[in-house]
Amino acid sequence: MKLRKMMLTLSCVGFLPSVLHGASIAVNFSENGSNQTFIGGQIIGPTGIDSSNWNNTASLGDPPVGSFTAGSVIDDSGANVPLAVVSWSAPNMYYTGGAPTGNDAGKLVAGYLDEGSGNPNGFSIVNHEFVQYDLYIIVAGDGGNANGGTGTFLHDGFTINGQDYGSFTALGQNQGAMVEATGPTAGNYVKYSGLTGDLTVAGNSGDGRTPINGFVIVAVPEPSSSALIGLGGLALILRRRK
Repeated sequence: MKLRKMMLTLSCVGFLPSVLHGASIAVNFSENGSNQTFIGGQIIGPTGIDSSNWNNTASLGDPPVGSFTAGSVIDDSGANVPLAVVSWSAPNMYYTGGAPTGNDAGKLVAGYLDEGSGNPNGFSIVNHEFVQYDLYIIVAGDGGNANGGTGTFLHDGFTINGQDYGSFTALGQNQGAMVEATGPTAGNYVKYSGLTGDLTVAGNSGDGRTPINGFVIVAVPEPSSSALIGLGGLALILRRRK
C-alpha cells in the first residue's frame, strides 16, 4: 500500500514543469576555421562538455556579426534546442599566434570577440528554455604579455541583462587549465549565478579589455526536478525493502 502511494506521488511530480532539453548550451567563437575547428570527443571548458557538442561559429571575419538561428542550436547532449537563437556582435574578431591550438581546449581560448574604439562586444541567447541558469564566460585574451598570452590583464567585465557586474583580473591564453576569476584570483573564465529569462551580455568600456572566447549556460535544477530525483531514490529503497 505504501509503495502504491509513493508511485502515485512520483507520477504527480512527473507532471510538474522541468527543463525539456540537456542541462547546458555551449558556444565557441572561432576566428579561423582552419586551426580552431574542434576535433570532437574531448572534454573542455569550465563545465567539462564534450567538444563535439559545442556550437561553433567556424570562421568569423570583421566585424563579427551573426547568429545561430532557431533549429540550429544544440545542447550538451547534442540534441537540438528548437527555439533557441544565439546572436553575437563585436567591432573586431581577434586571435593571437601564441594560442595553443593543438587540442580543443587550446582552440577554445584562441579566437575571441574583441572590443574596439569604445564599441562593445557581446552576445545574446533567447528561447533557451532554462527557467534559472548559471552563466560561464571564457575570457582568455592576449592582454597578458601580448602574443604570448602568459600573463594577467584587467578585464572591464560585463553588463548582463542591464546589470553591470564590474571588472576582474583575467588570465592570458596560454594558461592551460580552466581557472575561475573570482575576488583577487585571476582566471580565464568568469561565472554569474542565478540568472533568469533571455540573456543579453555586453562588454564594458574602460581601461582594460573585454575578450569573449565563448560561453556556457547551465540550467539550475528546478525544485520539481530535485524532488523527483529524491522521491525516485526513496521509491527504490522501499521496493528493495519489500
